[in-house]
Amino acid sequence: MTDRAVLLERLEKARAAKAAKSGSPKYSMYSEYVVNLPDDDPLSLKTVRGWIKEVQSQISAYRTAWKGGDKKAPAKIAQYQGYKSQLEGYLRSGNYTSNFQGPNMESRTKFKCISMAYYSDGRPKRNLGVWYPDVRKEWTIEDDDMERAAYKLPPYPHAGRNKKKK
Repeated sequence: MTDRAVLLERLEKARAAKAAKSGSPKYSMYSEYVVNLPDDDPLSLKTVRGWIKEVQSQISAYRTAWKGGDKKAPAKIAQYQGYKSQLEGYLRSGNYTSNFQGPNMESRTKFKCISMAYYSDGRPKRNLGVWYPDVRKEWTIEDDDMERAAYKLPPYPHAGRNKKKK
């Protein structure tokens, strides 16, 4: 064997010994909940770190565009910086607070109610687009109108409906 082959063999042995000694990374700066998620989970550590890298590249691209004279770039930079901050906060705390998911914020976050709140008259407080365990589905405008009618309340003026006539 040549000197180079001997050195490569020694290096491989040293790397294997170091890997066996230290084990897998601890990720002590991240939430234990996030670290323990499987890699195929949509909010796993591996997935979210990939999103952060993509967001950072978007920020760099918009900074370049801003220097080139794009007037909309500062707003996009601020938007992506906020999203990056939310992703990093999720990795530290385990609480996902963003309304969007994905490397380019392409999908909306679906929320699930875990504890019901009630008005003083006994009517449950609800938000559109949230999954509720008592009805076992996502709350829609139609559900809201039916519940308000059951309590003899007028329909809530949701966006795009009940516009004033001129």
